[in-house]
Amino acid sequence: MTDSMQAKVAATRVKQSSPKKVAPVWTVPQPPSLTLQNHPLVRRHYRVATAAIEQFVDLVERCIRVLVPGALIHARPRMGKTHAIDYVALHLERHRPDIPRCQNCCRIQFFDG
Repeated sequence: MTDSMQAKVAATRVKQSSPKKVAPVWTVPQPPSLTLQNHPLVRRHYRVATAAIEQFVDLVERCIRVLVPGALIHARPRMGKTHAIDYVALHLERHRPDIPRCQNCCRIQFFDG
C-alpha cells in the first residue's frame, strides 16, 4: 500500500466507543414534597398490611393463578374486611394492572318510622 492509501484507510476507520449507559425503562416517580398538611398519616391515606391481610393477598394471588372468577368475603362485623379488600385492590392495581376488578359494597340502613 502506498502512503496515501494508508492515510485514506486510517481516516475511514471508526473508533469504537464504549457502550452508552441507557436509563432504565422503568422510572420511579418522584413524590411531591411532603408537608405536614399533605402527609399520608395526616390525610389518613395509607394502608397497613397485617399478617392476616398478607395471607388474604396470597389467597387472592393463588385464586388468580388457578383462574377462580370471583370471590365472596364474609366475616363478623368490625373484623377489617373493607380494609383488607381495599389493600388487595391497591395490591392488584400496582402488581397486576391487566386484571379487571369489580368491587361491590352493600350497606343496610335502618330508619325509625
